[in-house]
Amino acid sequence: MEKIFCSMMHNSKRLEKAHIFADGTFDIGPKLFIQVYSVHGLINGRCFSMAYALMSRKKEEMYIEFLDKLKTKLSIDPNSITSDFVKAFLNAASKVFTGVTLFGCLFHFKQAIWKKIL
Repeated sequence: MEKIFCSMMHNSKRLEKAHIFADGTFDIGPKLFIQVYSVHGLINGRCFSMAYALMSRKKEEMYIEFLDKLKTKLSIDPNSITSDFVKAFLNAASKVFTGVTLFGCLFHFKQAIWKKIL
């Protein structure tokens, strides 16, 4: 189960080769959902909120469904994506957006290192 909320304030032509940022959080969602997932686009040096999804699972199939809806409904076809290191999301992104370059988020990388040290 998922619910997607999108911003229609952007020009879809600008999103065809934009860079997007994606991340999920687990602390703020309604009880029926396990995470709120957000996607933001970098257009002309400015970052815009594009979509938020209330997601009930963290499975690759769920991410594929979510990203495919963004691709078809918002005409998103990014050159690159920055996200955390969730394997299910990375797999889904590479399947939905063929040829996309995936970048790991430095914040999440440092956070993982600190968790190992402490």
